[in-house]
Amino acid sequence: MQQPPPATPQPQIRKRFWKRVPGWLWTAIVAFSVLVTVLAAYPWLSIHEGALTDPANPFSELFTVSNGGYIPLTDLDAYCTFTLNRNFSDNTALFQGFAAHLGHDGGVTLPCFRAVSLDNFPVRAGATLDVKIEYAFFHINLARLRRSQSFHFQNIIGKDGVPHWIVLAS
Repeated sequence: MQQPPPATPQPQIRKRFWKRVPGWLWTAIVAFSVLVTVLAAYPWLSIHEGALTDPANPFSELFTVSNGGYIPLTDLDAYCTFTLNRNFSDNTALFQGFAAHLGHDGGVTLPCFRAVSLDNFPVRAGATLDVKIEYAFFHINLARLRRSQSFHFQNIIGKDGVPHWIVLAS
């Protein structure tokens, strides 16, 4: 009598790697990736000092605001609040629509330097400048969707006698 052929072993079917990973871990990975993407795209404003148009007037500094995020900003407004001394304090100049568009790594000069003209008026250390920048996303200029970022500076007089701004907070 003839013997039946030996049974061939069935190959084990292995699950693919991504099917062995639990579903909750995939959810966590996707959520983390979305969070990182949103944070990278969200606008992060920064202000950089520029030249003084009048070396005796610290308020004549040409500040440049730039957008470090990938989402373009539109319809930018600037509120520049100046405090020179007790008699000249909390004066705000509003510059509506000073920039129509500010893209990724784009920069625009803040118009605050045009607000205060100090003809032969000495500025002592301690003067402050507060800048609030309001903006919209993609020209959707609704009050509830507008965002803002504030920067606070204080004036110091350098050893060279020229006024400089230091950042207090942003």
